[in-house]
Amino acid sequence: MANSPTKSTLGVSLFVASAFLLSACASSVYHLPPPPTPAGQAAAAADGEASAVDDEALDAAARASLLKLYELVKREQYEEAEQYLSQETRDFLSAASGVNDPSALLSSGEFKHRDGRVLQVNPVNLLFGGNIVSVRDALKEADEGETANRRVLYVIDPQEVSHRVIMISEGGKWVLHTTSISADGARLAQ
Repeated sequence: MANSPTKSTLGVSLFVASAFLLSACASSVYHLPPPPTPAGQAAAAADGEASAVDDEALDAAARASLLKLYELVKREQYEEAEQYLSQETRDFLSAASGVNDPSALLSSGEFKHRDGRVLQVNPVNLLFGGNIVSVRDALKEADEGETANRRVLYVIDPQEVSHRVIMISEGGKWVLHTTSISADGARLAQ
C-alpha cells in the first residue's frame, strides 16, 4: 500500500498542477522600472531644493510671529498678544485665569491651579522660557516633530539656555502653542 498506483498518480498530478500554477504566476513577476532620465533626476533634485526652501520660509514665518508675540508681551499688550496664541493655548490660559480670560492671567500673573493653589507667573517666562536673545530653527539635529503646519523653534535666553517653543499654523497664521506650565517659571503666591 506504500507505493499504491493511486498515491503515485495523485503525487504526479499535484506536481504537474503546481508546475502550471508557478508558470502562470511567473508572468506577473514585478519588473523594475527603468532608471530615471536626466530630466527626471533634475526634477527630483529641484523638488528636494524646493522642500528645503519651503522649510526655511515656514521657519521664517513662524519666527516672525513668535517675535511679534514676544514684543507684545514685553510691552504688556496682552489683548493684542492673544491673536498670536493658539486656540488651545488661549483655552488653557483662560481656564487658569479664574475669569475665563487669557489676557487677564497674563496681566495679573496669577495662574490658578485646579487644586486651588495660585502660582505667580511671569508672562515672558511662562510663554517663552525667559527673555529672548535669539531664536534658532534647530539646535544640533533636525526636529522630527515638524510638519508644514507645526514648527519647532528654540528661544535662547540671556544665560544661553535654549527653550523649545512650538508654533502651529492656525487660521492662516503662525501662533504659539503650549498647554503646560513650567515649575521654573512659576512660584507659589504668598
